[in-house]
Amino acid sequence: MEKSTVMKNRSSVFFLIAANLLPLLGVLFFGWRVFPVLLLFWLENIVAGLFNLPRIWFSRGDQDDDQARGKKIATMLFFSLHYGFFTYVHGVFVMTLFGPNSMKQGSIHAAQVLHLISQLHLQWALLALFVSHLFSFLNNYMGRQEYQRATLKQLMNEPYGRVIILHLTILGGGFVLTLLGQPVLGVILLVVIKTVMDVRAHNQRHQRLQDLQQAENGAIS
Repeated sequence: MEKSTVMKNRSSVFFLIAANLLPLLGVLFFGWRVFPVLLLFWLENIVAGLFNLPRIWFSRGDQDDDQARGKKIATMLFFSLHYGFFTYVHGVFVMTLFGPNSMKQGSIHAAQVLHLISQLHLQWALLALFVSHLFSFLNNYMGRQEYQRATLKQLMNEPYGRVIILHLTILGGGFVLTLLGQPVLGVILLVVIKTVMDVRAHNQRHQRLQDLQQAENGAIS
């Protein structure tokens, strides 16, 4: 791996870790317990889904033909609907199991979520996660030209794996912490576990694309 590539990967991992550990400030200084942390992680799913749309648009891993643009638009629309519904249902679970009584209605409204973001002081932590995803998109996907190898099928499926594996762990841990009385140490542990899993998934994703590039370079040579 070239030195510049290593440095870019380290930079994106640094941003990822910093953004993920920022919620610890909320735990220590704003009294966050299980629900604010889980709400923030759910909001990050929305951010990740939004960034997947330009990834789909710029992808060139599939064959370039006259129908490529139409396929990308169709994939973006289907992903928006399917992932949006998937994320909405996940959010309902978070609100119902861990949220305040006013949110346990079996539905979510944007105005309520925005109110919770302001009330729980999630703005800066959410902004940090947004910047982390933006940096990864510019630094890795565009800067390292990962879009050259990314396929529509891969980009369509990738976000779901992260959400399912990560949040089965997070929701399970959150439920246990709620039963234990939401100790601060437990919430901190939840943040650390999520950070470790995110870094692992990040490295695996970019390593997979790098291996494809090396295989293509070997075949050309």
